Amino acid sequence: TNALNGYNGITGPQAAGFPANSGALKTTYNSSRAFVGLPGLPVATNTVTLLAWIYPNATSAQNQGAGLVFNTRDGGGGSGTNTCGFGFAQSGTARNGIYPLYAMWHNTGWTWNNSALYPPNNQWSMVAAVFSPTNITVYLMSTNGIQSVVTNISCPVCSWALGGTNYLGTDPYSMPGRNFDGRIADVAIFAYCLKSNQLSSIFYAAGPVLASPPDPATVYQGSTATRS
Repeated sequence: TNALNGYNGITGPQAAGFPANSGALKTTYNSSRAFVGLPGLPVATNTVTLLAWIYPNATSAQNQGAGLVFNTRDGGGGSGTNTCGFGFAQSGTARNGIYPLYAMWHNTGWTWNNSALYPPNNQWSMVAAVFSPTNITVYLMSTNGIQSVVTNISCPVCSWALGGTNYLGTDPYSMPGRNFDGRIADVAIFAYCLKSNQLSSIFYAAGPVLASPPDPATVYQGSTATRS
């Protein structure tokens, strides 16, 4: 495999809230097998939180539709209704080589390309997608503050066990054409919806990223809130 990790000296966030010399996964733009497959998970629900720390590389543009955390879609990487995941939009406006964050569930939401949440390059950020039966909320937490965007999309029950494989650092619809270029650390998949205050607590537990943590801000699709 071309995916590297802590064994290869790939470091994760070096903040007070992380273990010393914590490692990370390095996935690579358009490089075959530069991603990680995970076993199927006993998760079949429509209340899920996907969370990860990411460090996008600035040396090359991200793939459109680059995946961070995805299930195996319909069992074989296709576009069936079991498709669920979190990553970067497949269209829209790129900023510094990065497309905005987006999330999809039940193969719905892939056209959502205007979250206006752009993780900074060459810097660690915490990102999350929270899926509920009636909407999807995407969060970006970085030195620029906490941002979140909600889109109203119906989320029926989907499985993370179908096909037996889940993915980090890519979207199985098109590998390696949807590989993420950068580092990923501390990925977590919760079979329930974390609230904004729970997510911000995780973020601030990493260390003094911001001097005075504000309350998380939530806005709706088409607009963005920034706290600093």
